[in-house]
Amino acid sequence: MEIDLMEILLEGKHSFEFQDYCERYFDAVYGTDFQRVASYGNNGDGGKDGYISETKEYFAISSRSDVKTKIRQDFVSCVTKNYNIEIFNFVTNRISTSDELAVVDKLRMDNPGIKINVITHKHMAAKIMKMPSQQIRAILCRSVDFQDDHTVFFTADENKKISFPFLQSVKDSYPYYLMVLVLFILVIGIGVYYLFSSNERVWKISMMSLLCTLPVFLYFFKDKLQKNKFPHKILYLVLGEKLPVEREVLFDEQSHISIRRNAPWHFTFNIRSANCIKKGCSGKVYLYRSEQYNLIGRCENDKINHVYKVDSNFYGDLLL
Repeated sequence: MEIDLMEILLEGKHSFEFQDYCERYFDAVYGTDFQRVASYGNNGDGGKDGYISETKEYFAISSRSDVKTKIRQDFVSCVTKNYNIEIFNFVTNRISTSDELAVVDKLRMDNPGIKINVITHKHMAAKIMKMPSQQIRAILCRSVDFQDDHTVFFTADENKKISFPFLQSVKDSYPYYLMVLVLFILVIGIGVYYLFSSNERVWKISMMSLLCTLPVFLYFFKDKLQKNKFPHKILYLVLGEKLPVEREVLFDEQSHISIRRNAPWHFTFNIRSANCIKKGCSGKVYLYRSEQYNLIGRCENDKINHVYKVDSNFYGDLLL
């Protein structure tokens, strides 16, 4: 698999999932010299997620988007709570602007006795691609060879990504539930009237009113209905333990929307796709449910012959 695909993979990881990847990566690079650090309640991790005692080298890992603030916070915490620091490494998959790099330059000027490095997902991807297959599998937790030409990664469309708390999904979805409730009451009311009344004319008028209610409702609430996030489905996934924190599953097959649980009650909708690697095909591959493989990818150009077996990390292997 090409290096840009590895970069996309690392860039798409968040919070503890990104930290897990990084820790496995440093295990592969430094072996037993790299010591992981757990976070202990209010005391935190002391501004470090790992260290190498022999070289007095410390690592702070973060996937937060507020990189400028996070670099400064972790560095201050690390130098305050640890002694004899010679090297501070900030590991991130969110560096994107020169402003963030300027913060690093300022820290270097103010702390000439400490070597400050920024390790990005791009640096990690380049080194991972040069590793033996066994180490790559250990980092990615995959039983198949990542460098297989028949493997693709389903990337999330950043422009269509929607993050929201559960309460927001309820607020956005009330027009949908209101419509269902109104239609239900009308159907029940008309049905009861039909059973206890012989006035066929009134019954026909009621039926016509019911048929007119739906398009009128859709006309006035069209925009709000499009924001519906189906909180009852989210609640089913959470309470049914089908969506643990830091995991992502397919939410709606027709729209190809997957849902990621960022925190106990905070979620992100993604639309993932991959480029078909079947010879001569340039179509997009989207996610579908499968009884045999749990998830599969089907190419929009040929849903029968261009099929991929997809794992929980959204790697797809072409079924030959």
